[in-house]
Amino acid sequence: MTTTANNNQANFFNLHLTGLAYVNRMREVKPKKGNPFTSVTLAFLRGSSDDVEYTYVDCIVRGSDALSLLQQWQESISDQQKVLVTAKVGDIFPEAFEHNNKTYASIKGRLLTIDMMKVNGDLVFEAEKLSKTDYFKKQNPTVTLDPQDPELKTREAWLANVGYEQISDFEWKL
Repeated sequence: MTTTANNNQANFFNLHLTGLAYVNRMREVKPKKGNPFTSVTLAFLRGSSDDVEYTYVDCIVRGSDALSLLQQWQESISDQQKVLVTAKVGDIFPEAFEHNNKTYASIKGRLLTIDMMKVNGDLVFEAEKLSKTDYFKKQNPTVTLDPQDPELKTREAWLANVGYEQISDFEWKL
């Protein structure tokens, strides 16, 4: 659960799907209302490697890094080359639709990140692997501590230990 840090706390429940998938049908969608967006269909692999099954998820590409990477390899995707990714999709949900008087269901979601990409078996992208400390530092180049925090001294010591520099009484930066 993610919580915002203000007086009007809003709670969010995140549902993420992470796995290995083939990228299919990259397209630009121009709705009648709202802004255009990029969409892809991901074929997630599941089951035994001897008898692979696929789960298809139609995704709106929301992660800017994922969008940039897909755009770089759009020609390979359009040419139906084998584009394999490790992807994280958020907020998945089923949606019913009709075709030829039959009702079907599809899975929808938002493509958030791509951690690895192979095109025709060749590794073309691999995300930087960060430790929890490095991730914290990347997300928080400046940190302001709460002077009322009972753990203030411990937090100050940790910040100094991982490379932060104190720039004022309660503010630290990399």
